[in-house]
Amino acid sequence: PTGAVQQRPLDISSMTLRLTATLLEQCFNSRDDSDLEIFLKDASVPCHQHLLQARCPALDTTALNLPENPSVVDELLRWVYTGKMALPLEAVGGDRIAQLAEMWGLRDLHAMRQRLLRSWRREPARGCVEEDLLRAYDQERLGKTWFLCEKVQEEDPHVYAGFLPLLIKASSFFGAMFSSRWADSSVNGSDVAVIKVGWDVSTMRRLIRFLHGGPSFIRDIQDLDQAIHCADFFGMPVLLAHCNTWIVEHLDRDTAPRLWSYVESQPRLRMNWLEDSIFQEDMLITADSECFDFHLQEFLMMVDGIRDGESWVPLYDLTPSLMYRLVASGSLDVSTALLKSVVANFVQQKVPPAEQKAMLQRMMPPEVLFNRELRDQVLGGCRLGVRGLM
Repeated sequence: PTGAVQQRPLDISSMTLRLTATLLEQCFNSRDDSDLEIFLKDASVPCHQHLLQARCPALDTTALNLPENPSVVDELLRWVYTGKMALPLEAVGGDRIAQLAEMWGLRDLHAMRQRLLRSWRREPARGCVEEDLLRAYDQERLGKTWFLCEKVQEEDPHVYAGFLPLLIKASSFFGAMFSSRWADSSVNGSDVAVIKVGWDVSTMRRLIRFLHGGPSFIRDIQDLDQAIHCADFFGMPVLLAHCNTWIVEHLDRDTAPRLWSYVESQPRLRMNWLEDSIFQEDMLITADSECFDFHLQEFLMMVDGIRDGESWVPLYDLTPSLMYRLVASGSLDVSTALLKSVVANFVQQKVPPAEQKAMLQRMMPPEVLFNRELRDQVLGGCRLGVRGLM
């Protein structure tokens, strides 16, 4: 839209891949459900066959007997799963890792060599693990398990499940499903498992492909409710993290008030429940705080229509409680006269007549700090008083 701010400096496709990468890192850290052993001279290293073949297509996984140091194989597997390395590698030997990766036919061998040559202090080179995973998913080379969904018209009700360890790490629902006899009882006389799930096929297909590094599960604002519902049903915090990143990415002057009001109405989008989760701190984007900051930065531009006498502007999509948070913060860089006019018009538009007087009084100084101009006066006076007292 005209006058919209530049897109937020958050790459939603990159964040989506990082969610997948985080799940794969959990698969690497916890390989108790592995289905392949790499036999070494005095030990063995567990891994997941389908992921290894997705990353090293020419590798013969039936003949993995290596006279190799376990630490070398484990560091190579770290790259296979995560596209990252635990540098520095002096104790392991980066050259030997690269040689073994070349023997295995690793797809992103060049990126791994770049990473080995760089200082660990620099920005790391990334592998293509998510791209390899999605390619293998689309080619149905990650296992033989399918979901049987509710049929919609003539659409094929089967959805390919893909890499089961990934689903187990992503979802408590799938974790329970594949750690029990539920899946085993659904095998239809062959090595292909077909499991019935009570979801429509289009939603299930979008969800499973998203987990494997596919496009955003959320296509527009209408999908947010569905994403939260799926997160609750499947026990899938990755979807709630995805909701937060999607909302932040789509903030502009027209949509921000409506999106912030939506966040307020959905307590499940609060991120404090993720404190002990698998997600890294820099991935815990909190839509509520980002929306708050966005309104502080763009408030003056968002009230243009009010100054021009328009009867409705996107700012009126805020709830009264959110408008109160803005004026209570004392952080709005708007003149006192203009902000009083904006608040008065907002209350008239949003609050029932019988409650308008009380609400207006609550949102006006001296009840709140209101804006930077009044806040600086109040806090400046307090500082002077403290100095005088000392």
